[in-house]
Amino acid sequence: MEAAGPPTQPPAPHPLVAPLSFLLGKWRGEGEGTFPSIVPFRYGEEILFSHHPSK
Repeated sequence: MEAAGPPTQPPAPHPLVAPLSFLLGKWRGEGEGTFPSIVPFRYGEEILFSHHPSK
């Protein structure tokens, strides 16, 4: 079993995508759906934005 070292920071994103870095993380939201032929409904969504430093 290996000992865990101190946490490391991921490398900085490529300069061309750096302006979008505020989107990094997990985003969640709730909403309501309606359509004339069905009963209205509630739903939840979740999306995860991350970056792969090697790509």
